[in-house]
Amino acid sequence: QTLFCSPPCKTWTHGCYDAAIINVDPCFKWPKSSQKGHVVGQLHLLMCPFGKRGGRWLWTDHFLVYIQHFDIAAEDVTHLHILRHTKRANGQCLGDVIPLSQVWAFAHLIPRFRQTADNRLTAYNSFKHSTKFYLNKYFDKNTYFALS
Repeated sequence: QTLFCSPPCKTWTHGCYDAAIINVDPCFKWPKSSQKGHVVGQLHLLMCPFGKRGGRWLWTDHFLVYIQHFDIAAEDVTHLHILRHTKRANGQCLGDVIPLSQVWAFAHLIPRFRQTADNRLTAYNSFKHSTKFYLNKYFDKNTYFALS
């Protein structure tokens, strides 16, 4: 499965970042354990640390990912989980660096609109300007069974 994270460019002025199901407790396995031991995060940066030349390095061929966390709120009448970026006290999104091996599956998010949509929204900036999202469990059968 391919996950996408790209920095800002001419088309994607705020960047393009996929969301994923991330394992935070090794006792639980996706999709069998459903949401237990898992969170949803948005991938922002993929990196591979390296040590001094000629030295033995424990992190050889281990990739890390910077993610921004989502809070999972209750379901509404759609039976979809509602997500919102986890924020620090100063309003910045809460992020973390984790091993890529903890990223389990693509998470399909849909911006949640109110009665009227923000007129600034386009296909290229809807994740930047939206504050809440639906976690689409109907995206594929594996996600559906894991989240139902």
